[in-house]
Amino acid sequence: MKITNRTGLYCLCLLAVLMSSGVATAQTRGVVYIADQDTDGVFELYRADPKTGAVTKLNELLTTGGDVSDFEIGPKGKSVVYTADQDTDEVFELYRADLKTGAVTKLNEPLVAGGDVDEFEVIGN
Repeated sequence: MKITNRTGLYCLCLLAVLMSSGVATAQTRGVVYIADQDTDGVFELYRADPKTGAVTKLNELLTTGGDVSDFEIGPKGKSVVYTADQDTDEVFELYRADLKTGAVTKLNEPLVAGGDVDEFEVIGN
């Protein structure tokens, strides 16, 4: 495999660590992670392809001061559910990114003033 940049190398090293610890296997379709990869101090959600080293940003454009704070892989590994202050700084909401299409959907209803999505759990198939 040819790696043409440090990000691809970083992702391959991360995948190697995950495989050695049993978190990922040879059948793993990707590694999802949060990093300030594009802009220092702005934490976003990415997926790395272990076969090609290609990296895809999963979240939509963040508002100024916004960050992705947490994520969980959805059932059957087809989506990623994450919290972020994506639309309004310091208002954390729940989103789903489809790993095949890249489409992002906000999952929560409008929040009360000062409200946030604090915790979540992806359940069942």
